Amino acid sequence: METVADPAVGRLPSTGAGWALTLDGGVSVAAGTLAPTATAAPVDEELLFAGLKVVLIESGALACGLAGQPDCLIRGPAICAITAGPVDGMQTPQRGWQKVVSPAPLVYSMICIADTTPADAPRLLHAPAPAVLRQLAAQIRRCPLQGTARRLYLAGKALELAGLTLDTLTPQSGLPTDATRAGTGRPLSPAETDRVHAACAILASSLANPPEPAVLARAVGLPVRRLVRGVHDLHGRSVHALLQELRLCEAHRLLRSEGLDVVNAAWRVGYSPAHFTTLFRRRFGITPGRLRQG
Repeated sequence: METVADPAVGRLPSTGAGWALTLDGGVSVAAGTLAPTATAAPVDEELLFAGLKVVLIESGALACGLAGQPDCLIRGPAICAITAGPVDGMQTPQRGWQKVVSPAPLVYSMICIADTTPADAPRLLHAPAPAVLRQLAAQIRRCPLQGTARRLYLAGKALELAGLTLDTLTPQSGLPTDATRAGTGRPLSPAETDRVHAACAILASSLANPPEPAVLARAVGLPVRRLVRGVHDLHGRSVHALLQELRLCEAHRLLRSEGLDVVNAAWRVGYSPAHFTTLFRRRFGITPGRLRQG
């Protein structure tokens, strides 16, 4: 896994696969998947950086802590933030620790914003992640753009995610919760969450001929209503909208990275060419033919 070299923007454990990008203004963005730690020790330690680090854990669990604060277990989907000021050279540098503790890999998106302004004692805050934050993190992880467009896109999404995270983790937050978006009902259990992730993986692997929601629900052992609720909670959209997003992002990759022509890319993800062009332009602001030419 590529990690951010500057300690001012923080890091996650190095075991796993992913990417990291340092942007202008002391902002860095990273995303990836971390493998569980095989042994009980050691844990992964890091110096606290000056600024804000936000980590959205989509799935898996992370044990972590700061000196002088109770250790905590953060199980995805969850959002956590660590704030700290610059370290005084006369003081002992403060450290945090973290360790992947779930049997399943930990899927994460992370942003770090460096700040040299003096701050209060380091703080670690965490809470269940509302769907709007998970959707933002998914957009960061799956960003199909390249070059300058990618940097601008990720910078905007990083600042948006940071702002909404702070709003979520402060008492005066007005951000709607999943319950107010998707209606009341029993929250998903960890087992149900894993099954929803499995259903989404099935969708992603069968874009050209996807199963109907009822068939998909049976395949992962969930009632249809729980599957629909779970997809909305985890991705902030309906099953149909998630399928469309997966199709269009895969088509973008096929056009940009593999050089497929528009017709073949459309059929590969299950669209007729005419319908595909309309949806693609609406999603990315450019026609598939223009993207392929560029």
